[in-house]
Amino acid sequence: MADPVLLEVIDTRITESWGVHWNEMEVVRDFLQNFFDANEVEDIKIDASGTSVIVSAPATFDYKELVYFGSDKGLDDEAVGNYGEGFKASVLNAMRNFNCHVEMHIKDRILRFYFEEKRIGKTTKRALMCSLFEADAITGSILKLKNCPGTIVHQFKFGMNYFYYENNPLFSEELASTYERDIVIYGSTGTKGYVFYKKLLRAELDEPIIVVCNRKYKSVDAKIAHDRDRKVFTDDVKKMLLKYVFNAVPRNTQIINHLSTYWERGSFLLAVISDSASCRYKIDFPKDYYAKDRKIPDTQYDLIREVSKVEEEFQSSGYRRCPAYMSKLGMKTPSEIAQQRREVAREKITSAYSRAMTTLEEDALKILISCIRKFQRELVAKYSGAKYTIGASDEIIGELRDKRTWQEKTVFLNKEVFLFSFGEGLAVLLHEWGHIYGYDGSRNFTDTLTEFIAQIVANRTMFDKFEEEWIEQIDLIRAERLELNEEYSIYSKLALLTSTQKTTLLKNIPEDELYKLLKKNGLE
Repeated sequence: MADPVLLEVIDTRITESWGVHWNEMEVVRDFLQNFFDANEVEDIKIDASGTSVIVSAPATFDYKELVYFGSDKGLDDEAVGNYGEGFKASVLNAMRNFNCHVEMHIKDRILRFYFEEKRIGKTTKRALMCSLFEADAITGSILKLKNCPGTIVHQFKFGMNYFYYENNPLFSEELASTYERDIVIYGSTGTKGYVFYKKLLRAELDEPIIVVCNRKYKSVDAKIAHDRDRKVFTDDVKKMLLKYVFNAVPRNTQIINHLSTYWERGSFLLAVISDSASCRYKIDFPKDYYAKDRKIPDTQYDLIREVSKVEEEFQSSGYRRCPAYMSKLGMKTPSEIAQQRREVAREKITSAYSRAMTTLEEDALKILISCIRKFQRELVAKYSGAKYTIGASDEIIGELRDKRTWQEKTVFLNKEVFLFSFGEGLAVLLHEWGHIYGYDGSRNFTDTLTEFIAQIVANRTMFDKFEEEWIEQIDLIRAERLELNEEYSIYSKLALLTSTQKTTLLKNIPEDELYKLLKKNGLE
């Protein structure tokens, strides 16, 4: 092989004071990205050992683009780097920051880079120069670096992992993807993860997840459009992109399960997923995991006290406490358990203090309905299918009413209604009718009610008959309730039953047994 012949010395117009400062990863990535843009991945060969690195590939570059400042990657929108400028920045940083020797062999041309002291203005600076040689022709292009520190050699060994392609050895199993597959989430073959945007590895993750986003986002592109220093992909930009990604990827519990070792200690990625995906990623976590509660207002003293009890139970049972954001992914919190317990307790109280009507109460209700029917049949017909539940207090009635579903055909009445005057009882029934079916306040209901009141006023004497029946009936109800205070009375037990329940009960008791029970309680 003949010795290379010097053709010319080229001043790149770059000095060591150029304000582009890259670390080892950024230097190596930009050296390799031009090879990636111009070649198939399998055709790119990297030999990194000792203090030397050789990168070769079949495609050739225009050496002038690599030397003269202000070059670019041309019109190829799919290329990942600034062809030319990125190469010169890598050369400068490799030589200035890491003391590497850099040479490029393209077909029959060799480019050797070096620093030369030059007087520029009033100061002397080291300028980046390039000796251009003519040499024996080779096929393709070869990049050579010598005198490299171990950190640079290590990054070259990482090599083509910096770029997105299907057989990238960083990728393990696929966890999720969009339908178009422009976003794909993989597990990582190592302990770390990475974020790829538009085919280029842009950021690292502490979690073993690979995020590949080949979908363009204007807000992200705006941040990196003039990213000469390759420094713009900060945590804020990474977070912005990841939010877009996890909002776009369909719900897939594999992602959360893949990160199970981070549930308790927390991670940047899990926090982003919980913040971006709202409720779409909710999954069933193991029983012994719970999420820390967010601050509960001091005014909710009862809830704070109950939450403290739940927290103590969890800790004594050895449950694992996770960051608060995990609740967005479906993990239970002490406050949720406390609320559920309060609801169950409220349900028990409500059930204990509510019941069906007794026979005497049913008869009293019939008197009220008969009165309404006498004057306004249409109103009675509207509520003919209603069911009735009796509550022990207005508070219980309120609880029952709050739980009533829309169009539920149940009327809730305080047990004291059956001790009211006839007029008050009638008014309460009409009011409660107005609560069901959503009719209270509606024009249809109020018009019908107005007509009913007018009929009552016009026929006051007919009203007296129903009032007399009501008075007699509430006397019976009052007597029945007094009897209920006798704890062991058969009558007190039967009085709580509806007529249908009583009939069923009596049918199932043998006649001789019934007689004995009645005799024992003085009721034979």
